[in-house]
Amino acid sequence: MSQLLLVTMLLLCSILGLSLVNFSVNRKLKKNHRNLEDLNGVNALKATFFVCSGLLISEVGTAGKEVLNVQSLNSVGEFALLLAGYISIFMTVTLVFAFLSIWFSRLVFSVFTKGKNIYEVAANSEIANIVMFAGILFCITVVVKQGFSGLILQVIRYSETPVFH
Repeated sequence: MSQLLLVTMLLLCSILGLSLVNFSVNRKLKKNHRNLEDLNGVNALKATFFVCSGLLISEVGTAGKEVLNVQSLNSVGEFALLLAGYISIFMTVTLVFAFLSIWFSRLVFSVFTKGKNIYEVAANSEIANIVMFAGILFCITVVVKQGFSGLILQVIRYSETPVFH
């Protein structure tokens, strides 16, 4: 029961996170172009953002499993509320780190390409530059993923007495 609840919450968090990333990209690109569905570069950029966000969201599952291992509550409703609270905290931290990773990747890409904006590059379907940006974002995401997994695990309150499952 608890694993099913965790998986359901993770799926909802993934949908929410990817929707926020999609909304953010569309908002940035609407300033320059009206028809975003026909642009291959925009789709490649969104795919890059989705994969990197998914990598970071996967750490929420690791932290959620840790909550399942250390918490013991008598009622299912009480446990569901506790798990939902922890997942909300984990997801908030994850989304902050995802958007910071994207921002930092945009900054590094701009420095490497002498001032190019990744959203204009995507709108112009410059695939070579999008691949370069994808490499920068993947690199930063993997490093951030390793660093922030310990951070979100510190949020968990451990019980005074050991819990054996």
